[in-house]
Amino acid sequence: MDLIGSLILLGIVIVLVVLFVTQPLMRRWRMRTEGNPVLSSLLAERDRVLNSLKELDFDNSLGKIPVETYPQQRLSLVQQGAEILRKLDQLTPPVQAPVTSLPTRQEDPVEAILSARRLKLSSGASKNEAEDEPKDKAEDKDEAERLIASRRKIRPVTSGKFCPHCGRALLITDRFCPGCGQPVQ
Repeated sequence: MDLIGSLILLGIVIVLVVLFVTQPLMRRWRMRTEGNPVLSSLLAERDRVLNSLKELDFDNSLGKIPVETYPQQRLSLVQQGAEILRKLDQLTPPVQAPVTSLPTRQEDPVEAILSARRLKLSSGASKNEAEDEPKDKAEDKDEAERLIASRRKIRPVTSGKFCPHCGRALLITDRFCPGCGQPVQ
């Protein structure tokens, strides 16, 4: 009787531990299912539109979709997605900005350096002019690298996502992939 009683007590303890551990998971699941039905339907519609866009782009890259209908279909899906995002923005509260926010584009020194480089490249500078100013380029590059390093000290360093184009690990706050340069969502 002593062995049976201890097995029953052990079984009860195991069941209580499992219930205790799964309680937060069950609470989250209940909150998702009992939430705002309009919000959940908009989120489901957003996921459907995003998946449709991915499939459409993939099918286009394989040549399965006629060239003349692809832009119209893509534009229609993008417009649907934009409308859904507008509705979601109206339903969800705005996210608070972090305390240590990064400078805006207008006052961002890295953006200023990159804009100056782009301007030089787009102005059609000749090879001779480009060869005359290697010291300036090196100084600009050093300055940009220093600014980026100081910015990374402010940012969280955890990688939270991967580039959908090349698969490289990205920081949560990255807007462009450092590997391939493609914009990430």
